Amino acid sequence: MPAVARVLGVSWIARFLDAGRRHVYLSMAAIPGNVATAGWKLSLFVIEPSVFVLANAAFSLGIASSKALVLLADRRAHRGAPGAVRTAYRAASAILLGLAVVYGLSCLPLLLGVDRTADYGHDVAIAIASVSFAELTAAVVGLVSSRRRRDLLMELNMLCNVSAGLVLLVLTQTALLSMSGDGDHRTYNGLCGTIMVVIIAGIGTVMLLRTHEGPGSS
Repeated sequence: MPAVARVLGVSWIARFLDAGRRHVYLSMAAIPGNVATAGWKLSLFVIEPSVFVLANAAFSLGIASSKALVLLADRRAHRGAPGAVRTAYRAASAILLGLAVVYGLSCLPLLLGVDRTADYGHDVAIAIASVSFAELTAAVVGLVSSRRRRDLLMELNMLCNVSAGLVLLVLTQTALLSMSGDGDHRTYNGLCGTIMVVIIAGIGTVMLLRTHEGPGSS
């Protein structure tokens, strides 16, 4: 199919049909969504101030920044800049580690019982759960594909999506438990958030270590 597109002179179609390039474009398309998600979470913070909600908004902005790095690295790499992909990969790993620290700190008040999470309606909770599982599933499938292709930019994009999906899982648990109306679940939410923080920090650490491996595909 890419060859057909090139024969027709539609080069951008050929680039989109390539899995690695397609993920670069999808990464670009996802940035406004991440920013919009952060804005929505900030609006929740204004209505009901919570360190946990604020950290969720910061995480969405951090993921948007990492996806922007994918675009910049792709452009620099195609202009012949050496090491552009690995530099972006290393920077994104540092962003994920920083976000893990911030998000982990936001879970402490929940664990200590000095902060609470917002209550969600049935429809909102189901919507959050559906988006969470769909995003996490797509990210894991894409990550397996990127590892097979040895494409660092595609892998970076998928790892950011996996991390965002893990945070959404915490929000999903928070929303679903709020529907039950049975007791105070802040400790469970804080514990779930802490577990996800450990996983995200592990992802960031592995990414950082991978930048010290031999040359990979860019």
